Amino acid sequence: MIVKLGKLVSCSSEHPSFPARNLCEHRSGSIGSLTWLCEEPGIKESEAIFELAEPSQITGVDIGNSRCCSVKIAGASSNAPEEWVIIVSHTFMSFNDADHGLFKDQVQLFTKKEISAEVLNRVFNRVKVTCSQPANPRVLFGLSFLILRTDDKLDSGNLDTFGRFKVKEDKGDNSLDKFKEKYIQLMKPKPNSFKVELAKQIESNRVVAVNEKRDETPSRKRLSLKLITPANAAIDENKSTETDKKHEIKKRRLSDKDEKPMESSSKQHSIGILQETRTTMSESINRGRLRCSLCLGNEENVLCKTCNLLVPDKDQANGASRQKPAKPKKPVKNFSALFENVTFSLSGYQNPKRDEIRRKALAMGAKYLVNPNGRNHNCTHLVCAFKNTPKYNQLKGSVKIIDQQWVEDCYDKKTRFPWRRYALDKEEKDLPESEEEVDADTGSTDPLSIYDQDTDSDY
Repeated sequence: MIVKLGKLVSCSSEHPSFPARNLCEHRSGSIGSLTWLCEEPGIKESEAIFELAEPSQITGVDIGNSRCCSVKIAGASSNAPEEWVIIVSHTFMSFNDADHGLFKDQVQLFTKKEISAEVLNRVFNRVKVTCSQPANPRVLFGLSFLILRTDDKLDSGNLDTFGRFKVKEDKGDNSLDKFKEKYIQLMKPKPNSFKVELAKQIESNRVVAVNEKRDETPSRKRLSLKLITPANAAIDENKSTETDKKHEIKKRRLSDKDEKPMESSSKQHSIGILQETRTTMSESINRGRLRCSLCLGNEENVLCKTCNLLVPDKDQANGASRQKPAKPKKPVKNFSALFENVTFSLSGYQNPKRDEIRRKALAMGAKYLVNPNGRNHNCTHLVCAFKNTPKYNQLKGSVKIIDQQWVEDCYDKKTRFPWRRYALDKEEKDLPESEEEVDADTGSTDPLSIYDQDTDSDY
């Protein structure tokens, strides 16, 4: 069970966009977006104290590191709020790796095996988180998430206690016994009378079906079978001829002269019905089955030797082969590669808006230039707030100049739109678009990352 962090008591350093209270807002599926970072690069240690929602024993800790060399979690009780007991302490990277920027943000899980027995038996109502990064003064550091866990225990000595809940005390009215009796009455098995009724209904239906089968004449029975398949019709024909022969022998014994005309007429009638059923079944099969590839090369109104079906008309064959052309699909790329060929610079914006635009473009794979140079063509796009800025006059005619809405729409809608829709100059916006829309793979969308590169001067 997760122990909730109630409120933030104090914090020595926190970034305005990533405060320490983010760690209190843990939700499933939100790991990575609730980050706590220090205020600015160069700080060696950052500390935050949280008050738990309720006093709890801590039996597990999950730490998501964000460029910290070491992290230490300590706890204190209400009786001694200043006596901190170390719960876990872990070193994520060496001093040399941090100095050279070899950061590997890791997740470390601590269970009962890694926590001492003395700490497991204590009840804490406060925790203190200490993050240190003394090696690299050029980066922001902190935690991406912090999860504290505890176990629910059943007090075997008191049957009125279930986990963290306690049953209301009995005041002498035997309410618990009444509840048990009512529950037992509800759980009693139902009578099996419905089974007897169901058996009677099945028996009556069976008797009716047998009577109908006896009343059915041989001619009706043969006709119903003929309507199934031509093969069954042929079998029924053989059976009917055999039965007709038997009837002939009986009828000859009674009267040889009177029964011959009736016999021939009944036989002709059955043959006529058989031919009609064959024609109707062949037509339905011809409509339902697919034509083979050899039918298209044969003449019309001729049976195909392969599928033994009539060749379709030319107009019908041509109509079946026609298909609507499929609509062209938009190209798809990873979200982090939408701006892979974009090298941009900013002009006319101030923080925090300037830093927000830069981080969104970098999250989609773009490269950022502080001082672009139009001569060597190392800059492809200029995100400009208004005309006649120094960078605008310097790069006009050599780069694509757009406003901030291009970056924000591409980031929010996860689609790279043509840049001319957002051109700052009206003449460029009226020209035909030279790019096509590119959709991002939604499964590869990355959360907004923090970058170490400083924002350039505002001009």
